[in-house]
Order: sequence, then structure tokens, then C-alpha cells
Amino acid sequence: MTAQGVRVGQRVVFVDELRVGLIGQVRRRWTVRGVRLCQRVERSYEWRYLQVAVDPLSGQVWQQWSKRLEKEAAVEALSK
Repeated sequence: MTAQGVRVGQRVVFVDELRVGLIGQVRRRWTVRGVRLCQRVERSYEWRYLQVAVDPLSGQVWQQWSKRLEKEAAVEALSK
């Protein structure tokens, strides 16, 4: 680890992220029996990101949900 610039006393953590999303569809309609309805479907996407960091030596875990996946959000999750 010293070859990578990690000094004694510094913490090394493993970080990963996960994207969770929903695809919303609304398409219920009444129609005459036996008639097939053809209509446009409007899709909407909503995403949330879970960022998790683990310190393998102490077993400490940090997590944070965010609307966007950005470097600043990951740094904020680790600084808590």
C-alpha cells in the first residue's frame, strides 16, 4: 500500500454505488368488449443512487442515498 501513497494511520475503504429506478406507466382504459385499444404510453424514469463505503479493518459502513451520482456526493458520504 505504501507504493500507492498510503501512509501509516490513513484509512482505506472500499466504495461502490448502485442505481435503483422505476419506470412508470399509466395505461388503463375502458373500451368496448372485444375491441383492442391502441394508445400512446408515456414513460417516466426516476432514479436514485445508493453509495456505500466499507472499512474492512473496523467493520464501519457508511451509506447515502442521492438523486445524482456525483463525486461530491461520494465524498460527502465518506466524510460523515
